[in-house]
Amino acid sequence: MADKAAEATENDHKPVDQPAQKDLTTDTWVPGSTVKLADASPPIPAGFPAAPLIHGEASKADQKPFDAKAAAADIQDALHVPFFSTRIFPDADRVVNKMLNMSPQEYKAVEAEYNKNIAPGEKPYFSGDKKWTLEDDVKRQLTGTDELVVTKLMESKAHNDVPPEHRVNGEQLLKPGSPLKVGELNPVTMADGRRYDVYVPKNADNRAPVIVAMHGAAGGDSVGLMAQESGLTADAERTGATVVFAYPKPRDFDIGVSNVQGVAWNVPGRINLPKAEDKVTDDRKYMDNVLDDLKGKTQMADKVGLFGFSDGGRFAQVYAADRPDRVAAVVSHDGTWMKGDQTPTVGKPMMIIHGDKDETLPYAGGMGSVSRKMDWLLGTNLDKSAPYMQAEVWKKADQCDGPVKVNDGKDVLTRDYTGCKVGEVKEYIVKGGEHGINDFKNGGSRTVQWMLGSADRRQAYATEGAAFLKRWIVSDPGIKRSE
Repeated sequence: MADKAAEATENDHKPVDQPAQKDLTTDTWVPGSTVKLADASPPIPAGFPAAPLIHGEASKADQKPFDAKAAAADIQDALHVPFFSTRIFPDADRVVNKMLNMSPQEYKAVEAEYNKNIAPGEKPYFSGDKKWTLEDDVKRQLTGTDELVVTKLMESKAHNDVPPEHRVNGEQLLKPGSPLKVGELNPVTMADGRRYDVYVPKNADNRAPVIVAMHGAAGGDSVGLMAQESGLTADAERTGATVVFAYPKPRDFDIGVSNVQGVAWNVPGRINLPKAEDKVTDDRKYMDNVLDDLKGKTQMADKVGLFGFSDGGRFAQVYAADRPDRVAAVVSHDGTWMKGDQTPTVGKPMMIIHGDKDETLPYAGGMGSVSRKMDWLLGTNLDKSAPYMQAEVWKKADQCDGPVKVNDGKDVLTRDYTGCKVGEVKEYIVKGGEHGINDFKNGGSRTVQWMLGSADRRQAYATEGAAFLKRWIVSDPGIKRSE
């Protein structure tokens, strides 16, 4: 397991981000490391509630209270196959889905309920005097990747990265009359017919950070893909950041014998993935509309973090370059930069993750075995793809004139571009990594990933990326939020 991924999972973001934590054994708060402004919890800007309510003290009248007892019983039923059942094995997916969008407070209540009232009855007779827990039950009942995913999710859920002085119920961020429901993925259709989805966490940060996540090119409309493959809604409950999932506009692609519908991000005048030009659709304007529309529904910081995968990573960088006043930081996971495209003039903090065995967007540039098939079928500009240029482009924009610090780990090679006058540039090259979001929460289609590139689920780069973006959004001393 990569060192960086392990750090993300263990809430040990050294040396970049370690907010105050709640010790679950003593039920007391302990201070985090003092390293950056985000950790020091800067004063609440004008317009923010001076005395935020702790989660659970504010809610809509029709909001159902969380039932920890029922949730614990459901997890027990998923882990233990009843004697008279059509199931043969424990249902790990059901456990993940039950835990995924729990807030840290909800998870703590479920764990306590399970450990007190369920685990003792599931304790095997040969375990001696050991106190049996939910974690013990998971490790006994699940194996392989299932055990890895669930134990990593439990570890992540045990942490709350929102400093206590900034912790509010997500309901407090919603504007009067907002149709959004907290703790749910809300589909939103704008006046022009374009769609986005938004998740407002129950465990929210009153500085109102927002992360916009974008998938890459795909068949169909790509709706739901990024949420499924990143698990960023779970990270929303840990970081307190609202997460938006944005989608390219579906269009018809000529494959010779017929047209097929698919999506790819498009900016006129830029070098886009498809060779066929679309001079009408400008996804920068779409993104502007998404942010303006969201601002009417919930409080939000005036600059957002962008998390893009594949072609979504390319577009995230283009949007940051062309709309620097709206972007705080960028994460590009298996993204690319196109040779010959206009480079940014304003620096932004940049986190790059890429697999060294990516055959869709090979790190060294050009086409791989997968992208050559895409090019033959659809016609693309992927001969200009150059993922290695991402670090070069943003190093220059961020004015990083220091030495490159390299850490050649067992599973990940890390490059830290130092001496940056603006932001930072970090690069993580996953050894053996293919074209997929390398995170234990990746619940995408295994068939599709077998075709395009499988994810390394030992890693936690959605979690790490969300922490990176949230840190840069709230560390701006001039942070403002919509009123």
